[in-house]
Amino acid sequence: MPPVFVVSFLAEALLAAVEARLGARSKENYLLFQLRGGAANIERRILRVRFVADLLWEFGFAPVLRNDAVSARLEGMDTDEGEHLLAVAGYMTIHTRQLDMIMQDSTQVAARREEMLAHCRALFT
Repeated sequence: MPPVFVVSFLAEALLAAVEARLGARSKENYLLFQLRGGAANIERRILRVRFVADLLWEFGFAPVLRNDAVSARLEGMDTDEGEHLLAVAGYMTIHTRQLDMIMQDSTQVAARREEMLAHCRALFT
C-alpha cells in the first residue's frame, strides 16, 4: 500500500494542512488541502479563504468554505497528475500564510492572484 502523506503547518493560529494518497490505483488516490484561522480580523481571514478557494478551483479541487476555513479535496487522479497537484497544494500552503494582510487592497489581490496562478500552472505542467 502506498504511503499517505500528511503535512501540517501551524503558526499564529493559522492551520494549513495537506494530506495525500498517491499510488498505482487511481481510484484510491486523493489530495486534501485545508486552511483555517490566522491572526488577522475575521473579515480578512474570510477574504483569504475565498481567494484560496478560487485558486484551488482552477486546478479541479472542490473547495468547501465555512467561515474562515477552506477544505478542498480532489480524488481519482493518476500518480503523475497527483504529484503535480501535490506541488500546487504545497505551494498554496507556503504562500497563503500572510495573504490576509493584503485582502482589502484589490490591486494587490489581483496582482497576487495572477502571480500565484502563474506559479501554480508552472508546477502543474
